[in-house]
Amino acid sequence: EALRSIVTGEVTVAVRDAATEVGTVRSGDFLAISGARIVVAGSELREVTVGLVDALVDDHHELVTLYCGDSVGPDEIDVVVTALEKAHPDLAIEHHVGGQRHATLLVAIE
Repeated sequence: EALRSIVTGEVTVAVRDAATEVGTVRSGDFLAISGARIVVAGSELREVTVGLVDALVDDHHELVTLYCGDSVGPDEIDVVVTALEKAHPDLAIEHHVGGQRHATLLVAIE
């Protein structure tokens, strides 16, 4: 049962301009993806990550864990964590070095 309550997503960078279900995306924009669906896109990592969590979280969730890709610096992740704490004060937010090359952030919500 616990595994079924975990939801996941990722934030990655668009490699080309495209029309998507969330609007026009430009190369270099951040894309938040869950399953096979683009949830939100934009130019700011903070806003896109908060939008992803907003879309995935529900009342029974308690923890958001961010696994940072090798392109995310400590200052950048601090800004994201602060924004998530402000947007979701009832959730615990953790972040770890994931080291993945292709995903800017991997997100697990439980």
